[in-house]
Amino acid sequence: MIVHGGHYDHRFLKKAKIHIRPLYIIDAQRVASTLLELSCEHTLEELLVLLDCQFLKNAGSIANYTLRALLLLAVLDTEECACQKDAPQTSVVVSKLKEVGMQFVSLREFIEAKKDRMRREFELQFSHKKRKKEEREERKRQKCKARWEKWQNRKERRSLESTETEVSNLQVA
Repeated sequence: MIVHGGHYDHRFLKKAKIHIRPLYIIDAQRVASTLLELSCEHTLEELLVLLDCQFLKNAGSIANYTLRALLLLAVLDTEECACQKDAPQTSVVVSKLKEVGMQFVSLREFIEAKKDRMRREFELQFSHKKRKKEEREERKRQKCKARWEKWQNRKERRSLESTETEVSNLQVA
């Protein structure tokens, strides 16, 4: 579980009677305090400003920006580590982490992307339902065609039988 100032989150979850058992709890506030040698606790907004990360201030973005803050803290820690020079692949990963952490996503773009995703899901469900309906209709057509052919075959047999009966009656006479 990723948190910022997790003791508040833990208290809230207890009061809300939500019982979770996370394998790990990563607190961005504690990581920042240790890594940046901060003497006091900072809000998420203050941490993002320290990390030079653009952010939107709204309730829905807290989880997103907490994760971004942790990514940027990991980048800082890795860049300071001497072992990065030994592994060139690490610099590629670190640059990608930094890119993701610094990337600004406007609320409008986020909402439009979500609408597009929901539209695609709806179209997929609709096309699936439409395909099922078409399959049912095709089965009905096939049944109707089979009945028609069966009826035509019976009609032909009756016609043939009546012709044979007439021929046999003529031969007898």
